[in-house]
This record gives sequence, structure tokens and C-alpha cells, in this order.
Amino acid sequence: LVLSFATDALAVAAQQLVASAPDAAAARRVATRLLRWGVVVGVVFSAALYVTPAELLTNDGAVAAAADAELRRVVAPLQLLSSLVFVGDGVLQGSRDFRFEAVAVACSAAGAAAVLLFDPNPDALSAAWDAVAALNALRFAFFLGRFYGKGPLKVGAGG
Repeated sequence: LVLSFATDALAVAAQQLVASAPDAAAARRVATRLLRWGVVVGVVFSAALYVTPAELLTNDGAVAAAADAELRRVVAPLQLLSSLVFVGDGVLQGSRDFRFEAVAVACSAAGAAAVLLFDPNPDALSAAWDAVAALNALRFAFFLGRFYGKGPLKVGAGG
């Protein structure tokens, strides 16, 4: 949870910096720089979680044993993707692309729900993390499509 708050700071920065940019080209440069910072923060947090023993995160031995494999399989690697998703959220919000973001999140949630419902893994914890990974992967895919396609920060396209 603490890592989420730390990476969410990138979203807040993206909102303000993109919104206050003088034009689309400047906003795009800022967004690109923040995406790079998202990669750096995500890699650092992923590495930190990958080497953190699950016992450090809980006093319950059974919970630590169950969480250990998931921590390394999906939670640690997911930090990079989550950091980029948070920056993407901030860029979309800073560029006032709220309708697109709402539709993208709704579609991504539907995809994550499908993963949760049809995940062949009988372990509920693994299935839940698979759904979170799908949610963030879909959200980032939508963002990339908007950022590199016809979106409000498309330079020379008129929005």
C-alpha cells in the first residue's frame, strides 16, 4: 500500500505538469519524462519487493508462506506496470481526457473480471493477482493507444 502511494505521487505530478504545459508538444515532453521516471520507480520498487522476504510483511507464518510465491511471481514485477499506469492516469487527467479514461478503466475492469472468473488457477490468491495484473496491463494498453494514437496530446493532430 505504501508503494502505491509513492507511485501515485507520479500521477499527481503528471496531472499538474501536463495541465500547466503551454501547449501539446510541451505536455507530451513532460509526459514522456514522467513515464521514464515511472520506469525508474517501478524497477526500484520491483527489485525491492523481489528481495523482500514475505515474513517481513506479516507476522503470520501461514500468510507469509502463501504470499511468498505470489510476491515474486506477480506482485514484484507488477510494480513496474503499476507505476506506468499511475503516470498514464495523471497524463490523461492532466490533459482532461476524462471520458476516455472512464471508458478505458471500465473496459479494463471487464477484462480483469473475465480473468478472475475464468482463471484456471484454483488458488484464489493467485487468481486475484492475475486479475490485478490483467487490469493494469489493459489500462496501460489503452493509455499507450491514446498517447501514441489520436489523443489530446497528439502534436499536430488538433486533439
